[in-house]
Parts: sequence; C-alpha cells; structure tokens
Amino acid sequence: MKVTISEAQSVAKSFMLQNSTLLGVRSSEGITFSRSDSSVLQEGSAEWYLTTDLQNYGGLEVYDTSINFIITDGKVISCA
Repeated sequence: MKVTISEAQSVAKSFMLQNSTLLGVRSSEGITFSRSDSSVLQEGSAEWYLTTDLQNYGGLEVYDTSINFIITDGKVISCA
C-alpha cells in the first residue's frame, strides 16, 4: 500500500494523539515535520521516515522534543 507524504504525516499525528501521555504531546495542531524522506519497498510499498520539529509550550521551544517515526504501509512501525 503506497502512502503519500500527507497521509504519512496524518498517521504520525494520529499516533501521537493516541499515545499522548507516553510521548508528552498535548495536541497535534502545532506539530510540524522537519524531515520527510521515503523509500520504496518490494511490491510498491513505501516506507516514510518523519521527524517532528521541536515542540513549543507557552511560546517556548522545548529542546530534545523531536520525535522520529518510521511508517510502512500506513502504520507506525517505529517511534523514538
């Protein structure tokens, strides 16, 4: 299943909201992505590598809060 960049970002944001306590994310509205790379796997599947920008709370940029995702076939397979 080939996934577009916007679909991959939507999957990542949904994952963040479903795991907000673990990831420390209160809302996905202000989340932007600083890195978006992809590679094609066998049979036309795409694997996306996404990294969020640093998060902001109360107008302050919080360091070491970027999140890295690997998304394959529309599912998060790694989040760090």
